[in-house]
Amino acid sequence: MLGLIGTFFHIPGLKLFYLFFLLCIVDFVLSFVLVLKTDSENDDENIRNLKFLFQNLGMLLGIPCIYVRNRLRLPNIRNYKPQVLYSLPFEGIWTVANGGIDKKTSHSWNICPQRYAYDFFIEENGQSFHCDGKSVADYLCYGKPVLSPADGIVVALKNQFEDTPISDNQEVSCSSSDVRGNYIVIQHSAQEYSTIAHIKKDSFCVKIGDKVSRGQILARCGNSGNTSEPHIHFQIQQGKSFLFSAGLPIWFTNLKNHTIPEETVHISRNQLVEKESHNSVEGSYIMDKNEFLDYFQNFSFWKHMSEADKELLLSNIRTLHYEEGAAIQSGEQQCLGTLFLLKGIMRVYLLSSQGKEATLYRLRAGDICTLSASCMLSAITFDVQIDAETDCELLLLPAPVFSRLMKSNIYLESFIYKLTAEHFSDVISGIERTFFLSLPQRIAAFLLDESAETGSDTLPLTKESLARSIGSAREAVSRALKQMASEGCIEVSRGNISIKNKSRLYQMLNHS
Repeated sequence: MLGLIGTFFHIPGLKLFYLFFLLCIVDFVLSFVLVLKTDSENDDENIRNLKFLFQNLGMLLGIPCIYVRNRLRLPNIRNYKPQVLYSLPFEGIWTVANGGIDKKTSHSWNICPQRYAYDFFIEENGQSFHCDGKSVADYLCYGKPVLSPADGIVVALKNQFEDTPISDNQEVSCSSSDVRGNYIVIQHSAQEYSTIAHIKKDSFCVKIGDKVSRGQILARCGNSGNTSEPHIHFQIQQGKSFLFSAGLPIWFTNLKNHTIPEETVHISRNQLVEKESHNSVEGSYIMDKNEFLDYFQNFSFWKHMSEADKELLLSNIRTLHYEEGAAIQSGEQQCLGTLFLLKGIMRVYLLSSQGKEATLYRLRAGDICTLSASCMLSAITFDVQIDAETDCELLLLPAPVFSRLMKSNIYLESFIYKLTAEHFSDVISGIERTFFLSLPQRIAAFLLDESAETGSDTLPLTKESLARSIGSAREAVSRALKQMASEGCIEVSRGNISIKNKSRLYQMLNHS
């Protein structure tokens, strides 16, 4: 009816509906005739073919419904604001076989649910298989773990179909009644669902209703459904329905693109991609969405954020744990995002090409690290290193989310730049000490500061960690500590430095 109205009044958008339904009718009639003429004595096969036929018809009928739902304006990277950032659903380096964010690279541009879908497989020396490639087991990605791309709840799952056999000419074929084969659908937010398809039968580790976390193993890569060889099909969509939900462009996090040198949140066909590890594990702090809400309500910028921005933040914040000595951010792991330190001590420093370190400042529980998102701050043009001096529990707001929120909220931007300015006052204080104080004075100042911060005169410090913190050589620090100990100022033991005479340290510090 809409198509007829569009044709009569010459409305291009509505004319499309007429075209869609004409194509549906033609496709259905031709396919139905083909199924009827198929010489098969297997009733199950005939039923499967008919189900496959009706699914294809549903995909065509779903297109105008999706357009209506979105008021003729489908989501794209310019008009859609993501609610969640997604990790790649696998470990290791995979090739993007199909998919992208524009019409040229798209998986299936004219099929709305799969417009921004991706197909991934593993390739070595230009081949995706060993031996002759006639068996699904020959393929490099077959049986590899499929991972959850983000936290969510399993809302649909099918575990029914055997793998589609590899055809003689390795063309696309389907031995199931569903193009997806075995699949899983996960709800990640109110309007974002992921579908992962072509999964190996009986490999699922989860069931409908299960809560899953980012990076959790869901199943194994298979070759079920409409496919030419084993691979992972991955897409984000507006709703649970595969047929009536528009596909959504995907913003990736923790992404290492081996094809594109610059940082990006989008990927495209023929690129080599990998889920980047930041040497961290899920935090031992267990926090749900309400606890995250309580935490961020204490910040001044929170009340000025829109509901959509609050949802974006709460859906993407993560708890992480780093063990003592771990590199939180290094040259290979730049620009994590904003770090909210819940427990522990972090050291922020610069590293020269000769391996010399210059500590900028240290952060403790309750502090926020902004330089971990330095690539998102236009005024910051240098790279920083961040280490965990003790075991650390922290919250991470990924850099792409942080950037998006900064652009949409001037109060958050002001808060971050004010915080960064305060950190730079610590940097200036450190520079003053380096240039204007002797080594014993710098040690005295550091020990007194640490005592005030911790409320203890016994400090868990090694000579090496002290040297790093004040930017000096270990040997020089060792000699200075020995002299200070002989004067009764301090006592040095294995892993600890104890202050014995604070007055003497203050005298040393104020002596010109």
